[in-house]
Amino acid sequence: MSTGLSIILLNYHGLADTVACLESLRAAELGTARVLVVENGSGAEDVAGLRRWNEGSNFFEEILEIDDHNVFGARPRVHSLLISKENHGFAGGNNLATRIARARGDEEVLLLNNDTVVEPDFLSALLAGRDRHPEAVLIPQIRLHARPATLWNCGGVLYWPGRKKYNYENAPVATLPVASDLPVTFVTGCALLYRPAKTGLLTERFFFGEEDMEFSWRLRAKGIKAFCIPASVIYHKVGTSLQSNYRKSEIFTLKRLVNLRVNVGGTEAVAGYLYYLLNLLRLLTLRYGQSPLVALRSVYRVAQNSLRMDAVGEDLCVGYVRRAYLTEE
Repeated sequence: MSTGLSIILLNYHGLADTVACLESLRAAELGTARVLVVENGSGAEDVAGLRRWNEGSNFFEEILEIDDHNVFGARPRVHSLLISKENHGFAGGNNLATRIARARGDEEVLLLNNDTVVEPDFLSALLAGRDRHPEAVLIPQIRLHARPATLWNCGGVLYWPGRKKYNYENAPVATLPVASDLPVTFVTGCALLYRPAKTGLLTERFFFGEEDMEFSWRLRAKGIKAFCIPASVIYHKVGTSLQSNYRKSEIFTLKRLVNLRVNVGGTEAVAGYLYYLLNLLRLLTLRYGQSPLVALRSVYRVAQNSLRMDAVGEDLCVGYVRRAYLTEE
């Protein structure tokens, strides 16, 4: 079992979800684990809401400004609310809290989406899995919050070229064998128990999304095993961040192609480019109703950008999905 563990949550304009997650953590068997919440630049309203919740719960023993130069030296074994005026993105915010956890002496972190709710024994079951797999990365089974008898997934499998497939996606919970741990090659960042010194931090090459795919490829390259621990159960409110539209499909493709080129390379990257560009063309024409000419122009633009970019920042990962493609004249 780990000698030090921090559970890390990010809040970004998700106050109600974050409070619901924290309430479930308050009712959970956390042992000596601490909770670190990063208020990731939402602004005054969410900060005030988290402070009000804490006034009633007394959960956080310290509330610190993230730019406080003493934040890394703060008290080591307490639940903390860390307030940032800047949105660091998903990977950046988690990495910031992870560095703080490591500076406080923790060997291990559990990243947990703020739009999840946990079973009371989720952590004890996960740490029992740690005893069985002391060197592995671990994830729980994840059920749909809106349909708790249905699984979201139990991790997944990496496929050539640069693809993944979820285990037990949308399957009834009753179909999942809970007596044995499930080896996986894809791990989702929704709930992820790992040792940063062994695996490295999340990539900050992508402001939002794709970091779990890069992390899974990194595990494969390093030969680090991963398991889903079915006895550990959480519930996820799937799809509460950015709603699907044609721009989201374009940016998903862009991130995947950059990831393939930078982190995989070789014949898998070449084949992956062909697969994902053809799939984007299919989505733009058949799902979103674009004309073939308009769709081809979009596919060409995504391909060109993927060859010149080494990172996909906030303007594209978030801004373009809501506004306009910045490279489109």
